[in-house]
Amino acid sequence: MLSLSEKIRQSGNPASQFRGAPFWALTGDLQAEELVEQIRNFKKMGLGGFFLHARIGLETEYLSEKWFDLIRVCVEEARKLDMKAYLYDEDRYPSGDAGALAVKDHPEFRSQRIFLEEIEFENVKNYSIPENTVSIFAAKHAGSDKKIKDLRRIQQTSEVNEEEFMLVFTKGEAQHNSWYNGYCYLDTLNKDAVKYFIELTHEQYYKHFKDDFGTVIPAIFCDEPRYGFVSTMLPWEDETVYSTPWNDQLRENIRNNHGIDIFEYLPALFFDIENNLYPSERYCYIAELTALFLDSFMNTVYQWCEEHNIMLTGHMIGEDTLATQSWSCGSCMRAYKYFGMPGMDQLGEMTRGYQVAKQLSSAARQLGKPLRLTETYGCTGWDFPLAGHKALGDWQVVSGINFRCQHLAHYTIRGEAKRDYPASISYQSPWNSEYSHIENYFSRLNLMLTGNEEKRDILLFSPIESAWLQIKKDLWCDKDIAGFDREFIAVQNELLKNQLDFDFADEVLALELGNVIQSGDGTPLLQIGKAAYKMVILPSMITIRQTTVDLLEKFITAGGKVFACGSLPCRINGKESAEKLNCFTAKLNKIPLKKLSDAAEYLRRVEVTGKENKRSDSILYMESAGKDCEYLFLVNTGYPLDTVIENSSVLRCPAVAERTLAVNNATLYWNVSEKYDRYMEFIPESGALLPLEVKFIGGKAVIPVSMDALASKMIIRTERNWQEPSVTELLKVKMDSPNVLLLDSFEASFPPAKEFTEPLLATALDDEIRKKIGLPRRNFMMIQPWFRKKFQLAEKRASAPVELRKIFRIDALPAVDVFLALEEPELYEISINGKVIDNSTEGFFIDKAICKIKLPANVLHPGENTLLCRCVYSEKHPGLEAMYILGDFGVKLDGNDGVITAKNEKLSIGDISGQGYPFYSGNITYSFQVPPLAKEVEITSFKGAVASVRYQNMVLPPVINAPGKIPLPPGGGNLEITICISPRNLFGPFYWPGKLSSCGPDQFTCTKNPVRQLTEAGLTDISIN
Repeated sequence: MLSLSEKIRQSGNPASQFRGAPFWALTGDLQAEELVEQIRNFKKMGLGGFFLHARIGLETEYLSEKWFDLIRVCVEEARKLDMKAYLYDEDRYPSGDAGALAVKDHPEFRSQRIFLEEIEFENVKNYSIPENTVSIFAAKHAGSDKKIKDLRRIQQTSEVNEEEFMLVFTKGEAQHNSWYNGYCYLDTLNKDAVKYFIELTHEQYYKHFKDDFGTVIPAIFCDEPRYGFVSTMLPWEDETVYSTPWNDQLRENIRNNHGIDIFEYLPALFFDIENNLYPSERYCYIAELTALFLDSFMNTVYQWCEEHNIMLTGHMIGEDTLATQSWSCGSCMRAYKYFGMPGMDQLGEMTRGYQVAKQLSSAARQLGKPLRLTETYGCTGWDFPLAGHKALGDWQVVSGINFRCQHLAHYTIRGEAKRDYPASISYQSPWNSEYSHIENYFSRLNLMLTGNEEKRDILLFSPIESAWLQIKKDLWCDKDIAGFDREFIAVQNELLKNQLDFDFADEVLALELGNVIQSGDGTPLLQIGKAAYKMVILPSMITIRQTTVDLLEKFITAGGKVFACGSLPCRINGKESAEKLNCFTAKLNKIPLKKLSDAAEYLRRVEVTGKENKRSDSILYMESAGKDCEYLFLVNTGYPLDTVIENSSVLRCPAVAERTLAVNNATLYWNVSEKYDRYMEFIPESGALLPLEVKFIGGKAVIPVSMDALASKMIIRTERNWQEPSVTELLKVKMDSPNVLLLDSFEASFPPAKEFTEPLLATALDDEIRKKIGLPRRNFMMIQPWFRKKFQLAEKRASAPVELRKIFRIDALPAVDVFLALEEPELYEISINGKVIDNSTEGFFIDKAICKIKLPANVLHPGENTLLCRCVYSEKHPGLEAMYILGDFGVKLDGNDGVITAKNEKLSIGDISGQGYPFYSGNITYSFQVPPLAKEVEITSFKGAVASVRYQNMVLPPVINAPGKIPLPPGGGNLEITICISPRNLFGPFYWPGKLSSCGPDQFTCTKNPVRQLTEAGLTDISIN
């Protein structure tokens, strides 16, 4: 976790991981030059990366060698620009069938369904029962086509009576359609099918890019996986009959875990049954369907990613409501367990997704997953303004979401693509040149908030398993399940509009991670994983798990408060258990919805009130704790949070232009902190910090606030003596020496043998070579050369040819001259990548003994390069020393070795060793423009030998001890501060364990520490006042 000072320093230009990465819709015939050009434009737009998303209209063959060649072009360009290239695991979506490659030749891997056919009595006589039939029933209609009575199982058509109709259930493949390239979706309940999908997709990416997993390629996106859709008929997938997901393992699991044969109860999955409200068989079916899907698909993909050093990200299908989750994946919160960076989607301007964001951030908090993704801005249209990008992003950030995946950035809008859920977050939108302002804003927010400890004391249980009992055919127009969803979201809205932040709880996560503990002051807490709560709310529920009852009774016994806001559960694990539940429900505090905020008032942490001290019901907030401060982020949504658009679903809210509610002349009350009493406002648009005047009344920090519609505000409090670091923008940074790639470990071979030794440090390898050919070890105690010569001491005549090899990597070719520097080059025959190098020298590097050789322009190439030096080792050989590649490039560490990268054009205040200069030795000059009213410069800290100062072309006294203050003549002007960087990070010592108390030969040759130790270098803090 970063300190506030470090976050402020980085806020000038937050790193790529805090910036958005759009779905890059790869369509048409992809061309390398065009890919590179668009990536460079993404960089100009302030984006941190891109998801490589095969999309509708792709002409380049998916997962072909050409595809991977083009993906490599993108990865390499991302590397050069310090961006991230995120993978996407599918051709279009949903994830699972590898563009039908996983199912085309493997019918056993295709999605399976149970199909329902309804035969009216007059058609029964001529009906032939299909071979793949699993059950037949006779029943009567009971007032609607979704409700039946007098249900009985039969064996043949002759058993159907005149008042009845027949229900025939068959088993088979899901219907094929063109969306799945003429086939159907993968059987995600079949672990072997999922492994084959991974073999075709993930394994191929790993084969081509394994060295970049976890670095340039941090994550792979899994889009809308599902077990299918329960008890439905989808016209957009060309379905003509009702069906529900199936795998033969389901029947066995239901029998083993619930004691029933589901084939005897299949009608309950599609119909309401008279005198059997909420058939428990629905619960059994969806419970096992969910468990099998999570284990077969989600866990299998997640484990592969964990084992291959790449983060699984993505989002589930049907996140929006309890009904849609039950219909498609069972429970999103349970699925988030299997993501490294769990996600959601927020598509459409008027889609109200608070419950989606809250269930994601709740589970992520409980599971200890700090990164949370949103796929956002899709379906908003070409005219969606940048104000909308900020507004939609803001409410998601304040809900705990911190990584924006914009939907979409179109590679081309040729043909149908221009209608593929625009707008395009790319060059086709004329505002692309201004988009960096949006990215800089959100990157600063994310820098400040990501990884903090969120503060939420209230826990609202999700009644997802009660929704399972209500699922039947024609879900979309079912008023019962829609009403149940509305009732649940009303509880959420009541808390939000009253500024009472909360988390959701899933019953299985509560089972796996739940416990009852005590806080330091003895307050009982219900703990779920990494989070703990002081108050629990149960919304309307039909069923509750026995494990949840046990956990809550333990919490109540410890003195915890549990409130019931709605209908009490009457079933346990889906089965009627009213009598068993009476003892438990009697212990609950029953409370009407409108009194809920009063009951939770004792937990209030934050409140914003306006006129007549009335609470502002358009404000959302998030409170969190950092390493040495606390953050409060406020967002004015511009409309009351319990607004429901008339004649629309519960998931709708006003368009951005209609969110006009301002909060003027209001007052913020924030519970005081025992540790922090200095309050500031952080401005994410610029990175500035402004002091705040605060009063303290009755244990509250009282701060006047005004927020226009769609405005946001971040307040930070920290210790009173905290010193703000300078974030003065650099005009430029100049080096007076070339950058260096240090080559100080080599392999050796002894011709005619061709095998090479393992890599060793140059000094250690020199010892090994001398030992092998019988020469004395070169060390500090050796006989002086002059003495040997003067007294004609006999030399050992042993000698042997030796080949020295160093393999080094280049991620981005330098644009200008590159030199190889080494001692006594005349002793070697030098080749690079098989080409012999003319070892004539051009000047020296640091010392005249280290000679520079200019390398031919075409000798280096991206990827691995091989330096080979042939020589004859004898006692006259002075010994093997490090060598150096010099030039105008960047260097990053990969383990203990360096890699040549693109030059960092935007060095910032701070340690240069992590900014592309780990081995640099020389002077580095920082230039600033000083404002006219500035009176002094304080060089708060630097890492180097001395800081020289030049201002208005005058040389000012140097700073040799920091902090050092230097008065400035009036008028402003150019300020140059030059830090002298020693060769410590070039020559070492590197591998001494612990702090050096002495520095001599033993420290340089020591290899006890396995990790190369570098010291900080550069100007690390400055203030101009």
